[in-house]
Amino acid sequence: MLFQGSPASSRLPELQLKANAGQATDAKFASSNAFFANTGSELAHAQMSADLFVFTKGKGEFKNLQTMQDLPRKSNGSLFFYPDFNQYSDGMKFTNELYNSLTRQNAWEAVFRIRTSAGFNQVGTYGNILIK
Repeated sequence: MLFQGSPASSRLPELQLKANAGQATDAKFASSNAFFANTGSELAHAQMSADLFVFTKGKGEFKNLQTMQDLPRKSNGSLFFYPDFNQYSDGMKFTNELYNSLTRQNAWEAVFRIRTSAGFNQVGTYGNILIK
């Protein structure tokens, strides 16, 4: 489990907002660093999952969730986001989700393999894919 509550730091440029406003929408919101996706794939290979809890303190505080979400997505974990976290209004929700994450009894893993003849190419991917 990972807990992220500090504001974005200039020491972590991969989590900063992309500055070029002229980019296409898809490129602007694409992951800005492959570190989280690579780490999530390595965790999945070791049959581990990561749950990520992300908190913000103010309405204007920026979190690069698009980049950070690759870690739980690739490792089959969960992302819990608490915008403008207030302990009185959001505390019970956080407590219940943390308790559920700590005490769940089942974890699921599915492997689906497709083998094709030579000359066939993969056209699209739906869901999470891990190619070894």
